[in-house]
Amino acid sequence: MTTKKLDKEHVDAINALQENFTKNTNAVGSISIELEFLETQKQSLTDRKTNLIQQFVGLREEETKLVETLKEQYGDGQINIVDGTFTPYDEGQA
Repeated sequence: MTTKKLDKEHVDAINALQENFTKNTNAVGSISIELEFLETQKQSLTDRKTNLIQQFVGLREEETKLVETLKEQYGDGQINIVDGTFTPYDEGQA
């Protein structure tokens, strides 16, 4: 079997194609790693959001209990947080 020498043009084309395959493969790998990192970040943010929503629900429950306690002690009216006063509603205003 006789070996033939490839034209420089064909060798260059093969080398360029191999280089482009390598660049492409590396780019796909980099994107895959970035996507994995983003998924991890997304999951972390989703977990934080879930925890904050649970805290919000707990705060709403605390608020409801406090309003009930205040209503039992002071009746219906308006609270001024700035000066710490309570003004009862006139009858029929509530």
